[in-house]
Amino acid sequence: MEQVNFNIFDSNQKTYFKRNYSEALSKIIPSIYNIRDFEVSGMELDPLDSLLKTPIDAAFAISRLIPVSATANFSNINTISGIYPYFVKQNVLTNITPFTFERDILDPLNFQLDAFDTSAEWRNYLQTDLLPALKLNYPASSITTPSGSFNAQTAFGVSSPEALHEYYINSLGWFYFLNTSSVSPGTYDPSSYALDKLSELYLGKDLGVLDG
Repeated sequence: MEQVNFNIFDSNQKTYFKRNYSEALSKIIPSIYNIRDFEVSGMELDPLDSLLKTPIDAAFAISRLIPVSATANFSNINTISGIYPYFVKQNVLTNITPFTFERDILDPLNFQLDAFDTSAEWRNYLQTDLLPALKLNYPASSITTPSGSFNAQTAFGVSSPEALHEYYINSLGWFYFLNTSSVSPGTYDPSSYALDKLSELYLGKDLGVLDG
């Protein structure tokens, strides 16, 4: 079994300081634990983790990864200059709370989160009705809700599919962008991630760019 070198804690033998503290830690912690960490967590990056935490690379590849349709008011959203601001946390372009989600999405459809008795019911509604109606680039003309079926343009006060697309960009940010299928030859649907995160609104969680 690999042994820990406790001599480095001897004040008379101090050779490690703040500037090289990581080197000291590497000597204190037996390598076997580092190996086990990799065995448990794995070394492969989650695809969305890679996407959102390497913003420059992702912004360059946005037309391949998440092809957002450009519009009159978002004419360069499908380019690096248009999409890059959404990767910057300080821009607050994706900031969803239970309150803002109800205000911007649910209230216009005449219901709120408390229409569901459990988080499982809320998740099921997201999966079967709401998110399919909010699909990136292809928003549905009508949305089924616990209160009935609503015309989406009328509910959100817009007059065209393009304006509806823009409304969702402004209201949902990354969670609208991610509500789409995998681009070939990928196999992971970003919409699965959007579903997981938006389900947490029922539990009172706020969502930002690092969650998208």
